[in-house]
Amino acid sequence: MSNEIANTGSVTSPPIPLRDWTVLACLTGGILTLSYLSSFPMMDAQIMQWYASLSKSPLNPPPWAFSVVWPLLYIGMSVAAWRVWRTPHAKPALRLFALQLAANLLWTIMFFAMQSPALGMGWLLLILLLAIATCWKFYLHDRIAGLLMLPYIWWLCFAAYLNGSILLLNGA
Repeated sequence: MSNEIANTGSVTSPPIPLRDWTVLACLTGGILTLSYLSSFPMMDAQIMQWYASLSKSPLNPPPWAFSVVWPLLYIGMSVAAWRVWRTPHAKPALRLFALQLAANLLWTIMFFAMQSPALGMGWLLLILLLAIATCWKFYLHDRIAGLLMLPYIWWLCFAAYLNGSILLLNGA
């Protein structure tokens, strides 16, 4: 029976070393921690009062949805970055990933802390361009890594719609 299985032509991957799993855990934990820290401006009562006073799109999700969606997106992005990290010559792609992640984390400050939907919109378009470039670079290293970035890009497009709706409904 084992000879039949061995002759089927299926190839099994070598086990992933413990060090690689540790890097994935640290990367995911680090990104989730940074995203939590960047959300501090949204914990300010005055800022949340300002945001609640804005007219929003009818498609605007309830506040709890953001605290569900973003961690899932960050976990997917972490796995994508980890997969690329395991490939040769990954540094340029990972630098681009870090740049777009930093830009993403700064959006909260621009939109909420500075109470500037216009600045947030401009910055969001930059994040979207960086995310698309990152997705493409990741895809060139590892197809699955590139595909793991797509939900993030789709969410950024939806975020741009929401941000743009706030601009239009509240006067730029």
